[in-house]
Amino acid sequence: MQNYGKCMFKKFVLVCSLFLLCAGLLTVASCKDETKGNDEVILTFVTNGGQELEAMKGKPGEALQLPIPVFDGYSFAYWAKDELLENKFESSVFPEENMTLYAKWLANYRELTVVYHNGLPSLKKKVIETTAVSLENPTLEGCRFAGWYTDEPLTLAFNGTMPKSDLTVYAKWEKEEDTAFVSPKGNPQASGSWFDPLDFDTALARMKRGAQNQLHQLYLQSGTYEFSTRKIVDTDMSGTVDSYQIIAGVDGDSLPIFDYSQQEYGQRGFDIRADYVHLSNLIVERAGAYGIYVGGSHNIVENCVTRYNRNTGLGIARWDDSQNTLDKYPSDNLILKCTSHDNFDYNNGGEDADGFSAKLTVGHNNIFDSCIAFANSDDGWDLYSKSSSGNTGVTKIINCIAFRNGFLSDIGDENNTSSYNNGRTRDGDGNGFKLGGEVMYTNAYLENCISFENGAHGYTDNSNPGILNLKNCTAYNNGLFEAGRYQNFNLARTTDSLNVYDGLLSIATSNYSQSCADEFRGPISNSLVLHTADQKLQYYAILDVINGNSRIEELSGMPVTVNAADVFEKTDVRAFYVQTVASADEVHKVLRNQDGSINLGSYLKINDGALQNLQLDFIGGRLAMDSWEEYRHHESLAIPQGATADTVVAYQIYNQLFVMCNEEAVYEDLDLYKTILGHPIHWTSSHPDIVTVDLENPNPKDASKGTDTYYWGIVKNPSSDQQVTLTATISIGDVELQKEFKLLIKALKPMIGDIEITYPDVILQGEPFDPVMTVYDLNGRSDDQVISSENLVVTTRIFYEIYGQQIEIEELNTEIPGTYKIEYSVALKDSDQMKTETIVLDVVNIASPVEIEEVTALASGGASVRVKVNWATGKIFAIAVAKGSPAPTALDVITANDYQVGDISVEVKDFTSSDISSLEFTIGFANAAYGDYTYYLVVQNENGLSEVASVDAVAPTYISTAQELYDVLHRDVLNTEYIVLSNDIDLKDVTWDMAEVTFAGIFDGAGYTISNLTIQYDGVTYAGLFYETNGALIQNVTLKEVQIQADNSTGAAALIGKASATNVSNVKIRNVRVSGVESIGGLIGQTSSGNVTLKQVSVINESSYLISASKRYAGGLVGCFMGGPSDDSYNEIIIENAEVVANVECGKSGYVGGFVGRVKGNEARYLKIEKAVYEGTLTGKYAGTTTGGSDKNVLGCRMEFNHIVSFAKIATDNKDNGVMNGRLQSNTIQGVTTTNTSWVELSSGANAKPKNVKADANQVVQEETLDRAFYQAFDLTDCWSFNEETARITLK
Repeated sequence: MQNYGKCMFKKFVLVCSLFLLCAGLLTVASCKDETKGNDEVILTFVTNGGQELEAMKGKPGEALQLPIPVFDGYSFAYWAKDELLENKFESSVFPEENMTLYAKWLANYRELTVVYHNGLPSLKKKVIETTAVSLENPTLEGCRFAGWYTDEPLTLAFNGTMPKSDLTVYAKWEKEEDTAFVSPKGNPQASGSWFDPLDFDTALARMKRGAQNQLHQLYLQSGTYEFSTRKIVDTDMSGTVDSYQIIAGVDGDSLPIFDYSQQEYGQRGFDIRADYVHLSNLIVERAGAYGIYVGGSHNIVENCVTRYNRNTGLGIARWDDSQNTLDKYPSDNLILKCTSHDNFDYNNGGEDADGFSAKLTVGHNNIFDSCIAFANSDDGWDLYSKSSSGNTGVTKIINCIAFRNGFLSDIGDENNTSSYNNGRTRDGDGNGFKLGGEVMYTNAYLENCISFENGAHGYTDNSNPGILNLKNCTAYNNGLFEAGRYQNFNLARTTDSLNVYDGLLSIATSNYSQSCADEFRGPISNSLVLHTADQKLQYYAILDVINGNSRIEELSGMPVTVNAADVFEKTDVRAFYVQTVASADEVHKVLRNQDGSINLGSYLKINDGALQNLQLDFIGGRLAMDSWEEYRHHESLAIPQGATADTVVAYQIYNQLFVMCNEEAVYEDLDLYKTILGHPIHWTSSHPDIVTVDLENPNPKDASKGTDTYYWGIVKNPSSDQQVTLTATISIGDVELQKEFKLLIKALKPMIGDIEITYPDVILQGEPFDPVMTVYDLNGRSDDQVISSENLVVTTRIFYEIYGQQIEIEELNTEIPGTYKIEYSVALKDSDQMKTETIVLDVVNIASPVEIEEVTALASGGASVRVKVNWATGKIFAIAVAKGSPAPTALDVITANDYQVGDISVEVKDFTSSDISSLEFTIGFANAAYGDYTYYLVVQNENGLSEVASVDAVAPTYISTAQELYDVLHRDVLNTEYIVLSNDIDLKDVTWDMAEVTFAGIFDGAGYTISNLTIQYDGVTYAGLFYETNGALIQNVTLKEVQIQADNSTGAAALIGKASATNVSNVKIRNVRVSGVESIGGLIGQTSSGNVTLKQVSVINESSYLISASKRYAGGLVGCFMGGPSDDSYNEIIIENAEVVANVECGKSGYVGGFVGRVKGNEARYLKIEKAVYEGTLTGKYAGTTTGGSDKNVLGCRMEFNHIVSFAKIATDNKDNGVMNGRLQSNTIQGVTTTNTSWVELSSGANAKPKNVKADANQVVQEETLDRAFYQAFDLTDCWSFNEETARITLK
């Protein structure tokens, strides 16, 4: 029963399931039937600005052809399925359901070029075709804007709608009565309209005050204006503070060019003598001298290029001698966005042509902003001043670049020949920024400047004693002229300056030598500079103020490792210059933004992240901004419209007033103006206990030429940093202005400088040792300020020397004789500063015997003796005895008068050894030298006699062939060697290259002749028969037919390239032709340390032979007297019985002398020329018989000229030249004495004196009056011969 029930239930369930399935199928079939005939879908369109479209209907899956809408100015791209237009509808059939499609459009952009014709560069912008164009109306002073036109003749007015093609529109101007347009093809009778322009000369003449139809605005159309004479904006063309006179180019894309190619050399191009003139948008090129010369005040020169001129590109200086005081010098001139390049005074070898200058006679507040100077033959900027013109005012240089100065671009100029060494100019200084010079005060402020790859220094004070304030400046890889000679920052050449520096960045690549270390005088902070450590290039990060009151030898900043590639985004500035800029003429555009501000891009752009670890805050120049507004510029108080005369002057003084210091870190005393332009300035201090204005004691600057005077602002450094406000009050008539200066006065933090230990080198056994230590403060307010002992921690280490080893011991015990080394470590309390100083002390026993340690025979005929004397005074006895004689005893030596064996010569020398324990003496035997003698020596003191020491005299080495002579002079020759010629030597078949060797022995020509020496070699510094001598004697030789061409040498002559401590006697030079760069002589190229004596010497040339320096310093005997290596050395040249018959010449900037070319350097001490005759022609900028002149840095030098006879012809008409003496700068020379100097006027007139040359001999003699008596001071028996027919004397 149960099974039956289960079966029936299963059947029931199955039947029910089938029923439900059938019912479902019937339902589906019924639904399909209901939609049949109603299966269309609808597409609607959103055209997004295009023409409206009706919706489309269709059945799903049916073919679909979508409409293409139209929208003016746009091209249809596609239909999208979403409003964001991201999903493209790509089906070709109707979709399954209703859908909205959205139109995607592409704008049809056309290029619109807008030409303003008002000096602005053209604007290019993208505009959608067929749309309205919105343009702002431009402005042009003196003109009314008359609409936009689509053609250059300005006949087709622009309708305001962008066509379906690119378009250029041009501004049309209608001029006012006082305005004229000017063209290279202008007409003097023209109306001055755009289509009827004037010529420039006519238009300029109408700018004169009172001229008929006077003009105030001249607008220059593009093109080349060819001029052969200077153009002058004269004083009667001045504008006013309310209304500047305007001369401007109007095509910003193609600047008008003033081309002075036809002008004579030496004539300036464009002079601005007027005040209140605005010159802009102009190129001035190839002028005979300065391109643009600004001699007036309150002028603006903007967006101008000066290039290829034959002196400085753009200069500021007085134009007339009546401007003879500082208040009359040109002031308040603003030079904006200008570029100056490839200016080159080829007649002077490039000595004078700078990019920009404000020198010699410039007033206050002349500003250069956003200017570029590159590839100028002399300097980028030159602020030189000298005593004859007095002090100059403050010059400010902001946001500027100087690079590759001292070199020229490849300009294809016939005067820029290959002789200028790959673009390097012959006599150009090659500094980036030369900031003053000589002895006058030139104050300068530089901010955000970059100087790179200049030939010489990046920034140099050039011995300027004024104040230089450098803030956020970069120097990179300067000194390309000569490795190891120049610095990025060379700012310590004078002891008087109170310079201040902040935020400096100095970087050089690894090939720079340690002598390129930066030099500063004055406080420096927050900077990264180059210095040396262990004779290697080293960087120092200076965080706090370091006061450099002397040349900084050891900066106590933090030594750091710096990679130039990390500091800058790009460093390959040469590739940038060569590759980025296709030609020099493009630099003005390539390196600037549209608004004229500078933008170097990634080149030398500072990567601040690389400097963060150095704790330096925003250092270096930043010249990669995108607009003018992003830079900081000089701020001046605007003079009110319609201001009274007193108000104008008060505002001018306000804008000129400046405190030359780093306002965020004041360390030293201040110079505060007492008067400007003759008007008094009253100063008050918020903290007179810290900064006091000294009204009593004169400031030394008051003694200098100029109308401005100064107060001392005396700074008393507080114990902690303190802000002080100085307020200057300017009162003129009823006008009063005040100007505040907020200064942060820095606390005085001592810094360990030199450590001086006073002590005896030698003491007796058992004596006390009490050294005195003085530690000088590098941050002291004077050079002799010391750090008190309570602020120092001193520790010592003591070493005792025994058997050549140093053993450290705990304490000094003077009871034990011997040598002690004591090392003092000096630390500053509460600081990590520490320095070490080491001394050596000898403790001696008075009973110790004396002994001779070493004796060496010398070529000069004697011996060098080193004696261990310990403590005593005594004598050294020496005798020279013929070889083969019995050896003397010690008693024989000291009683040599009784020792009668052989040929005896006796020498006795006293000595004192109370301060040292070992002495060296030279014992000379004038009559017992050279090979045939033996020297015997004995030392005697109170302890007895030493043992006898002996050495044989030097034996001569005889030279008889050209090869032997070549070999001996191409190796170092010691002072123990004696070289003698045994016959004449002809070098005509010898290739005489130069080896850098030193000759220190004796060379005796024995009366023989060396002929046909030829040197043509540019690979070494010096050139001559002898490359270099030191301690040598050269005598009794004749050189004839000498030819030397040493293009890169700095010392070349027939006999010696460079001589130190050398004696030359009885030497004759016959027919020498020598040429080189500098320091070129007939006998010696240049002298260095030690005394040089020239006796019985002559240089006699036929007229076709020439002694010539291509750059500077040439002399008949000596090219240049260079002095020695230190201020303490005493150096001299003695010339006695000398004859020179030779023509000598030098480059246009050089010094040329009949005997000595130039006396140069701080260490040249004494020059004496006696009994000497010169005849020939001297050609050079500075010339004279005795010497061409002296260097201004030759301090305490004496010169004596006695019994000089000159037949010289001075070829250059220069007031600094004299028939006897050249340019002797007496303000730095201790004394010049002339006795019985005579200049002989030839009866033929061949040596007639030019008008401006001084007749400075003691007497001027006519040739026909000469007789034997005239030469009575000369030895006419043994030294000189008198010719009865010519009445001349010649050296025997």
